[in-house]
Amino acid sequence: MAGQDEQGLAYSFFVFLEIVAHRLLRSMVHSLMVAEVLFVLYGQDVQDLFHQLEQQTNNETLYTN
Repeated sequence: MAGQDEQGLAYSFFVFLEIVAHRLLRSMVHSLMVAEVLFVLYGQDVQDLFHQLEQQTNNETLYTN
């Protein structure tokens, strides 16, 4: 009887792990889809902003040297 209880407990634990893994995976996929949509909508603006910041940093470096 004890062997069956341990087997049932192990099975329940693996089912629990499978559910947690599935939810984490679904959450990660959802986050990636949101990130992709944001990149498509605002990608060029963000890229331009980083380019401006890089130029500003380069200019400040020139002035301090």
